[in-house]
Amino acid sequence: MKKLKSFFKEYGQIESVRFRSVMPAEGTLTKKLAAIKRKFHPDQKSINAYVVFKEESAAAKALQR
Repeated sequence: MKKLKSFFKEYGQIESVRFRSVMPAEGTLTKKLAAIKRKFHPDQKSINAYVVFKEESAAAKALQR
C-alpha cells in the first residue's frame, strides 16, 4: 500500500487505497489482514488495487500517465 501511495501522491491527495480479489494464505485471515501482512494464497497470481483520490482532477492526471 505504501508503494502505491508514494507512486500516485504526485497527482493529488489520496483518500484511500483499496485491494480487491485477495485470497488469504490461511483460512483464519480476513482479506484485509492478508493484504496488510502480505500472506497471500500461493496460487494467487495478481491482485487488483484501487487508488481513490480526494479530487476528480487528481484521478484524471493519474490516468494520463
